[in-house]
Amino acid sequence: MNQELQFEVKPIVIIDYLTTKLTGIDNELLAHQVEVYSHKRLSDDENMGGYEDNELPNSKPINDFKEKLTDALSQAVNNKIKIDRIWGHITVPQAATEYHHHVTLPLTVQTAPLSCVYYCRTPEKCGDLFFRLTAGFREYIVKEEPEVGKLVIFSSEVPHMTGKNASEINRVSISANFRLI
Repeated sequence: MNQELQFEVKPIVIIDYLTTKLTGIDNELLAHQVEVYSHKRLSDDENMGGYEDNELPNSKPINDFKEKLTDALSQAVNNKIKIDRIWGHITVPQAATEYHHHVTLPLTVQTAPLSCVYYCRTPEKCGDLFFRLTAGFREYIVKEEPEVGKLVIFSSEVPHMTGKNASEINRVSISANFRLI
């Protein structure tokens, strides 16, 4: 006689990400602030990461946004946080980014384990955010649609990319790496 067996499902990998909407932000003004500093690129080599990223100005709109962002991130992780790096990201028409992650080697206590992106300007067909994980021989891809005012928080180690901006307008966002303190 066969004994009825009880099976328990146990996940191998669970990696979540968070999304929310931030309100009370003049997103077009914020997008303009990012574009004003587009000439202050993190890299001048278009074949290297950071080419589409730029420094942010020390301005009231940016500083007010950083304060709101810090509050939102602290609330999301239920802990005080420190932003280690923050930058603007402009995806021009017909551009995309390759898969990348935000882990800085060597890993130390000071390494920022979390990243986020906030969308200031998102024309239609401006390119989705894709997360990619590989487990064994399987690849898992999750797509998040950008929306003005949306904040996406994720683990810095998760590979992600920006899809092709098929619009005629710059897609503008602000990204950051942060950690718990």
